[in-house]
Amino acid sequence: MEGDGGDAGISSRVQAVVMLSGPVDMTFYFDKKGGGSQAVEYKSELFGEGWKEHPEILSKASSNYYVKAGLPPFWIGASDKDAAVPVEQADVLADALKKAGVSFEYLLMKNGGHGLGPIKDHESKGIGDPVPTPEEAKEMTLRFLDKHLKPSSQPDRR
Repeated sequence: MEGDGGDAGISSRVQAVVMLSGPVDMTFYFDKKGGGSQAVEYKSELFGEGWKEHPEILSKASSNYYVKAGLPPFWIGASDKDAAVPVEQADVLADALKKAGVSFEYLLMKNGGHGLGPIKDHESKGIGDPVPTPEEAKEMTLRFLDKHLKPSSQPDRR
């Protein structure tokens, strides 16, 4: 975004990445999600019918295949009871970052749902409270961003 417009003194280079309960490897995400006709339906909605003849489309849409040395630090948040995105997706990203030597922090919330939130009616389902709490997870995320985005001379505004 550098150029004639905007603020020439500020770089548009990505300085930190937050990945929260997101799919990473499309080559197996939908199959792990439930498989069968539902997986095919999800793939077709996202990628059109062409993925069936050209499954490499799924690799091209998978961020783990683009991890390389020199990327900015990542913060990965996942929950062990996420019904929308399996925790294995966060593991795939963490493994790729580790192999490439990219700095990352990984929070795995116990008893958490999608987006590091609580599971609806978790007590009646026999599931304990999320650990850490969603509020604590938010604070961890903000500390990560403060660490990587704020100049060291800038005071904490929280």
